[in-house]
Amino acid sequence: MRGFFLFVLLLINCTVSKGQIYKYIGLEDGLNNQKIYHIQKDRRGYMWFLTQEGIDRYDGKQALQLFRR
Repeated sequence: MRGFFLFVLLLINCTVSKGQIYKYIGLEDGLNNQKIYHIQKDRRGYMWFLTQEGIDRYDGKQALQLFRR
């Protein structure tokens, strides 16, 4: 019975702890504008931002401006 209780407690802990982590990305990270119209994540893990100034790609460390309006 004690083993079953520990199993249920572990199961609840694993399902509750799977949350998303959000990080603020701004001009200091390389985005060319704070006004963002669309965000998309590709298969490689890059985040793509459509801003008022063009398109930026974020690799997790810094944003790279790929297209300027």
